[in-house]
Amino acid sequence: MRIVVYDIAAKKGGGGETILKQYLEIAAKNPQKEWWFFVSIQDYQQYESDNIHIIFVDTASSSTLKSYCARKKYEVHRLKTALKDINPDEVISLQNMVVPGVKCKQTVYLHQSFQFSPVKYSFLRKNERSLAFRQRIICNIIKLRLKKADKVIVQTQWMKKAVSKWAHYPDDHIVVEMPTITLPRVTSKREKSNNVFFYPANAYLNKNHEVLIQACRILKEKGYTDFTVQFTLQPDANELSKKLFCEAEEFSLPIEFVGHLSKEELVVKYQSEIMLFPSYIETFGLPLLESKSVGGKIIASNLPFSHEILDDYDYADFVDWNDAEGWAEAIHNSLN
Repeated sequence: MRIVVYDIAAKKGGGGETILKQYLEIAAKNPQKEWWFFVSIQDYQQYESDNIHIIFVDTASSSTLKSYCARKKYEVHRLKTALKDINPDEVISLQNMVVPGVKCKQTVYLHQSFQFSPVKYSFLRKNERSLAFRQRIICNIIKLRLKKADKVIVQTQWMKKAVSKWAHYPDDHIVVEMPTITLPRVTSKREKSNNVFFYPANAYLNKNHEVLIQACRILKEKGYTDFTVQFTLQPDANELSKKLFCEAEEFSLPIEFVGHLSKEELVVKYQSEIMLFPSYIETFGLPLLESKSVGGKIIASNLPFSHEILDDYDYADFVDWNDAEGWAEAIHNSLN
């Protein structure tokens, strides 16, 4: 059996790469099948074996629109020939929409959730244009093409219900596959702290760092300063990160920009500190499951993706994603 796994949208270090690596592990455990992986991440030749073949497609660009156009250009001009040579029995698309021109069985792994965001992004605001393009253009293309898929894979039950209603797709053809996690063992441990908080997230608008900035301002105005909130950001990572850093500096807030953390460092923080997770749209929210798996304390957005992971967990509190007063109160309660 010949299987093509198509994922030229995944980026190094992102959630898409986590899913891609899981399928590489599946391929390694099924040597009786021939697997072709179309990827845009370099250095993946290390995964090649007798039954795993890696095809690199360069679609790198700093712009969401340019990257999308590069992928479409490849699909129109070169992909059809490549698939004809392979003659697959099944194509698995890990990038939210069907691969055009495929005659065999096709499965779509849908992990795009901006169509369900409580925030509607605008092309008129410069800092929202990339997200508006994904939400208003790409999501509508996904919706139109999804009906051509034989099966759709999502990560959560809430996504299954939402996708079925949104795309008018039969829910008996939607399969829920929760991502698996593998955390490293750590020998170093710290004393548990109730005044150190951290938020493991990149600088994207939907991650909602701003509500924590506002919560810290509220707490400072009330005289509470004996706490620290750490963002896993570099101050100059992008325009949003620069803006957040300048706000924290301007109001002398107890916020630290600690940069990227390794999995080992994150596990130590999960176990000893309090994780804040104010993101307002996630397909899954992997840090929630990681922290839960090691008994960490969590304050998360009061949204379906958080509840699906944490409703049976004793060490989680929920706050409305856009309620700065609520986040300030939750942080204050943890201090006490």
